[in-house]
Amino acid sequence: MTVKLAEQNNSGEYGGARITWVSETQVRVEVTVVGGSATPQPAHIHKGTCANLDPVPAFPLNNVVDGKSDTTVNVGMAELAKGGYAINLHKSAAEVSTYVSCGNIEPLAIIAPPPGGTGGQGGTPGMPTTGNGDQINLLLALTLLALLTMGAGLTLVRRRA
Repeated sequence: MTVKLAEQNNSGEYGGARITWVSETQVRVEVTVVGGSATPQPAHIHKGTCANLDPVPAFPLNNVVDGKSDTTVNVGMAELAKGGYAINLHKSAAEVSTYVSCGNIEPLAIIAPPPGGTGGQGGTPGMPTTGNGDQINLLLALTLLALLTMGAGLTLVRRRA
């Protein structure tokens, strides 16, 4: 899930956050903003929207430094995917009441990995299932067919020569 972070209070700071599934009870939040400061900037997930934000953070994020932050948060994707949350970035710890960037977490229809596993051969959460690896017979049959077709083609070329 991605969240667009819009500039607030003429800060010049805007960007995005990427929220990815870690487990049933955890997500990873990667924040990237243009115009970020070298001074650590507090960031949080709040209940509400950017227009109507609960001032008490629901989930703290690691400080954004030089426009970057990476945090594993103890909340499930299913909860965040309901919507009703926003990611908010503050100017600094000393000026925590000044918001510099904010983005609403919009509701999603897909909120969990597919049933029957995390998907994909490598087990990457959210990736589509690619099979169980037993298609070797199909691969061998196609290879044999290709070799027979090449052999028939070479035989025809030799007969014409």
